[in-house]
Amino acid sequence: EGEVTLRASMIGYRPTQHAVRAGDTEIRIILTEMAVNLDELVVTGTPQQQAMRSLGTAVGRVRVSQIEEVAPAPNIQDLLSKGIPGVRVMSAGGDVGSGGNIRIRGAGSLTLAADPLLYIDGVRVNNTGADAGGMGGSVGVDSRYAPSRINDLNPDDIESIEVVKGPAAATLYGTEASNGVINVITKKGKQGAAVVNLTAKQGANWLPNPEMLFPPTYYRAASGEVREFRILRSERVTGEYPGDTISRPSLFRTGMQHGFAATVSGGTPALGYFFSADWDRDEGVVSYNWKDRLSSRANLTFSPNEKFSVDFGIGYLRSTYESPGAIQPVTVRILWSCPAPGCEPGRNLPNGIDGPTRGFLVGPPETFTEDVEGFENIDRGTLTATARHRPTNWLSHRVTIGGDFTGQRLSELLRRSTLIGGASAQGSKAVVYTRTTYASVDYAASANFTIKNVFGTETSAGLQYYRKQQDATLSQGTNMPVRALETVTGGSVRTGSENFFENKTFGAYVQQQVSWKNRIFLTGAVRGDDNSAFGENFDFVVYPKLAASWVLSEEPFMQGQRLINSLKLRGAWGKAGKQPDVFAAVRTYAPETGDGGLPTLTPQNVGNPNLKPEVGQEIEAGLDLSILDDRLSFEFTYYTKKTTNAIAAVPAAPSAGFPGSQFLNIGEIQNRGFEIGFDATAYQSRDLGVDFNLKFSRNKNKIV
Repeated sequence: EGEVTLRASMIGYRPTQHAVRAGDTEIRIILTEMAVNLDELVVTGTPQQQAMRSLGTAVGRVRVSQIEEVAPAPNIQDLLSKGIPGVRVMSAGGDVGSGGNIRIRGAGSLTLAADPLLYIDGVRVNNTGADAGGMGGSVGVDSRYAPSRINDLNPDDIESIEVVKGPAAATLYGTEASNGVINVITKKGKQGAAVVNLTAKQGANWLPNPEMLFPPTYYRAASGEVREFRILRSERVTGEYPGDTISRPSLFRTGMQHGFAATVSGGTPALGYFFSADWDRDEGVVSYNWKDRLSSRANLTFSPNEKFSVDFGIGYLRSTYESPGAIQPVTVRILWSCPAPGCEPGRNLPNGIDGPTRGFLVGPPETFTEDVEGFENIDRGTLTATARHRPTNWLSHRVTIGGDFTGQRLSELLRRSTLIGGASAQGSKAVVYTRTTYASVDYAASANFTIKNVFGTETSAGLQYYRKQQDATLSQGTNMPVRALETVTGGSVRTGSENFFENKTFGAYVQQQVSWKNRIFLTGAVRGDDNSAFGENFDFVVYPKLAASWVLSEEPFMQGQRLINSLKLRGAWGKAGKQPDVFAAVRTYAPETGDGGLPTLTPQNVGNPNLKPEVGQEIEAGLDLSILDDRLSFEFTYYTKKTTNAIAAVPAAPSAGFPGSQFLNIGEIQNRGFEIGFDATAYQSRDLGVDFNLKFSRNKNKIV
């Protein structure tokens, strides 16, 4: 009946000891989460899952499931912008359903897209914003902050998000990866009885005191006096001029947020499952801004034995979004109200408050609700499957296959209007339907050996194939005879067009890692890629990588001190690329109507058979530190990135006899900066925890 000591340990938590008496049946041991978990497994940017201690690059991680329990985020971009240093989401609008541009360590191209690659459970998926399917311009939504496909994902279905930030970390992803990689890891079922979660969400969107929120405008009265003018107040009050008896309701409302979700998870040793269903409706601060979303997910994990397992996942989304910026946000008419020569009543001014515009720029705001409709409809399905096999203790391999299938319908209706400030005097309807398909196959194998727990080696190799295909059709009707017509066929003039493109990448890589006493790691890798957008005379590109990490806190000379719990130094050098646009290297012609109405061709793009990908080369170095019993953690990374062979459009020489421009590899772009992450646990008990987080990054972008 003496006293014994129990020692409890778990990956991601600090080991702890607890003295108990033999025979005790009620024992509670509380584990404290580590601030820097060097044994946490990472799956992004590596052939197989690897511990954080072995990585020479910074890998950002957002524990979405934990955040959602405390402070649910409205979308994925919001999670990324707050959780990872160096990841910036640029969004100019606060509309429900609007998106933003994601930049990781700055922009690295003059003409190509700068968004990172997006993966779900290792499968490449669609990360583009809402556009007109390559038709040019935008239809139905505000192109400045169009809806982003990453926000289609439901945060409640996500376990964590891993981000590799640049070429040094993304070498194994090859062409297209120089802007970084985001890998979304969805929830899986855990062994045990079924766990059912039901969630109801309620919230609101509103503008606090709109009359004072928007800055006033000023005008010079006939007397020479400069007067302040607040147009929203002018709409509400009466008696500003003879006959002013109408008090109009506010342009803005309190938009409600409703949501209902259900999840079921559990499993046996052989089969785990996770199912979810979610419905959300978000309303903006104007009546013509809202979004309905219905999503579901099913994940299954089949493990018949310790050597073999299969993960299967399927997700579906259907959403409808009405954009408040199909032609122009109402805020423009407010901010630019009372334009010169002013809006003083009684002077018969074109924008007078006693005139038809009531002081608004162009016209009264009712046109946004009565004349304009802009919609985006999305039907999207994703399919992921990964099979893992470990035939021996030293050999493992896996294959991941999947696809992402997005159907997008953008529509814009401008009703025929005779009002001042009306959207269209003739009326028009445009519809763009875009079908985007991503398909990928990824195979990797790794062999590892350890000699007396001192020297370790891991050799990996892999093959990857990606295909992206987009098919878009545009139909448009203009010059509608009556206001009631709302379809393309209602226009007396009808036009149509179609776009199709396909891009393919095939790549192979090898990687070698060696380790010493599980605290010093050296990694070298090389990848070769061929892409269908490369010029005819350019065959393939090679991307190398070198990385090192040193867990300094586990060295003998660091033992015995109590201040530092863990300290890792890391550094890496590597390359990754960005392929040209699909038709940039090809000489193309456009059909036109020639003399006498006969069809003919006209030059469109000169083409460049020597066009090759842009190549980003990056060096990064940093450290991960935790002190004071893991209550404080600090992350620091310095990087310098140079993009060579940047593609730019150059006017074709007149002597070539082919008008237009030609894409050439002539540019160079430099990004340099640092990233800091600081986390502190101020208080931790069984029922309460207080944490502080600080993320800071600086990037200097320069065209050389």
